[in-house]
Amino acid sequence: MTSNKEPGDFLPLTPRFFHLLLALAEGPSHGYEMMKQVRHLSTGKVKIGPGTLYESIQRLSSHGLIKKRKARPGNDSRRIDYEITDLGAKVLEAEAVRLAELVTHATAIGVLRTT
Repeated sequence: MTSNKEPGDFLPLTPRFFHLLLALAEGPSHGYEMMKQVRHLSTGKVKIGPGTLYESIQRLSSHGLIKKRKARPGNDSRRIDYEITDLGAKVLEAEAVRLAELVTHATAIGVLRTT
């Protein structure tokens, strides 16, 4: 199902969705790779188990933010790779901008100190 929504309609993203889209922005991946990459990107703060992962993949896919991709050569043909869609990349960018603006504001009012 493709969405007719604008990127801002999906914001704010949950940390889980943000990290999954961020992981796929680096390139196509299968579920286990995605779980490892999310843990790495979040320095262990976001952990996704198999059940949560595939529920998240289903939701992101139903909104048109990611899609299935043919297996990469040399990979097990039973593994399903996923990739971020153009809409997914726009949503990811919009969320990154939103978060950057919050960090800028937090710094400006002294909540986040830079030293």
